Amino acid sequence: MRSRRRAGDDAGLAAAREAVGIAKRGLGERGDPWWELSVAERRTRWDDAVADLDARENSG
Repeated sequence: MRSRRRAGDDAGLAAAREAVGIAKRGLGERGDPWWELSVAERRTRWDDAVADLDARENSG
């Protein structure tokens, strides 16, 4: 993200921040705490986050 900020790439910086947010939610750092979810719920959240990140990478 630092290189995008230095280059003045606001759109790229916003996209990078959004991807980091998706990853953090997928890992349980944001949203419902991971320790309050069942193993199946955690797995679903991880899988959804990975699929979302893959879709973003493949679309751009």
